[in-house]
Amino acid sequence: MLLSGEPKVGLSWTTTFEADNRFFIVQRSRDGKTFVNIDTVAAAPDAAKGHSYSTIDQTPFAGDNYYRLAQVGTDADSSYPEIREVIVPQAYANYFNMSPNPTSGALHLYLIDPSRGNVQVRLLDVQGKTLAVWMYQKQAELWIQTVEIGNLGAGSYFMQVIDKDSQVTREFIRR
Repeated sequence: MLLSGEPKVGLSWTTTFEADNRFFIVQRSRDGKTFVNIDTVAAAPDAAKGHSYSTIDQTPFAGDNYYRLAQVGTDADSSYPEIREVIVPQAYANYFNMSPNPTSGALHLYLIDPSRGNVQVRLLDVQGKTLAVWMYQKQAELWIQTVEIGNLGAGSYFMQVIDKDSQVTREFIRR
């Protein structure tokens, strides 16, 4: 389900029976094949007759988003039910995008909004620590910038773009 306001995707699921369930790992993919963890939801303590769960993907991709759950039991076994697709309309979420993602070097940033002036770009690690800050000038509605991130180790990171009208954060993967 696409939520109003900022581009976000509401995810919900219901179990009919749970025994020895510890938690769910919510995963997202751009292509339906390579998934990354985006959230962990604890199992309900007394859900032998089932339970309803939900979470929100705060940073979906523009376009296709594929989701799946990993249900993890007390014996550490995991099961992956079916994959679900949610399409975030390009006009809705395309105000900030990055490519390629995953990347091994340069990351191209695309920002579409009417404001002009200073744009601050922050590189964050998964704990939210700022690793680098760049300042740019935005002269038109469409702003494109390439940032070199080849010196980063492999893993998940976040790119945050801040201008006078908005602050947007997106996750990317460094191979």
